[in-house]
Formats: sequence, C-alpha cells, structure tokens
Amino acid sequence: MPDRRFITFAIAAAVAVLPFLAAPAAAQGVHGALAISPSTGAYGFGYNYDTPAGARDRAMTECRKHAQDCQVYAQFQRQCIAIARASNNAFGWAYGYAGDERGERALNECAGRNGTDCKIVTRFCSGATG
Repeated sequence: MPDRRFITFAIAAAVAVLPFLAAPAAAQGVHGALAISPSTGAYGFGYNYDTPAGARDRAMTECRKHAQDCQVYAQFQRQCIAIARASNNAFGWAYGYAGDERGERALNECAGRNGTDCKIVTRFCSGATG
C-alpha cells in the first residue's frame, strides 16, 4: 500500500495543476487595419484585435499622433500585410499573398501611386502567421 504522505503529495500536486488545465488559452484577435494621412504620409495600424472597430480605432489613433487627415485604407482579418512608402508620401500595401509576393505587390502599388523611391516600411500579421 502506498505511503500516506505520497498520496497526500500526489493529490496536492493534482489540485495545484488543475486551474492551469481548466483555464482556456488566451484568444488572439484576428482583425487588422491600416490608416494613412494622404497629405503627410503618416500612418498607423492596429492588429490582433477582437473586432474590426478595435483595429480601426487603434490605426486611427496611431496615425493621428502625426496628422489630422488620417483615413482607414485597409481592413483585414487572419492576414499578413506589407506596407510600402515613398519619400513623396505615396503608399502601397498588400495582404493575402505569400511573403515575397506580398512585399512585391506593396512596392508595385506604391509605384503605381507615383511613388519615386518606394521601400517596405513594415510587415505584420493579424491572427495569422507567415
């Protein structure tokens, strides 16, 4: 028969672990948004939000730290995005493509908006990886 101390220890260990097993994993939001100021080239984004409104609000808040004419230009969920910008404030972005293609499409969109020296300024994912 097992020692009473061992049984007491085993029960205590099981009780200590139980809350960790019962706790649900923290959910990661899936919504993202991009806001841009067309006059200044300022931008802001929000990602991993539970609602589209949360992502939009964050994007606008970040953009408005630097400009007042910010507008939401992109909203997405469970996607990765690449954002390109030129020194003349032209922007381009792309989401929903594989990594290399996403960046290339963002650069092409920036150039199509008369960007003269477009460069990728950021990449991130919202509720997704890759």
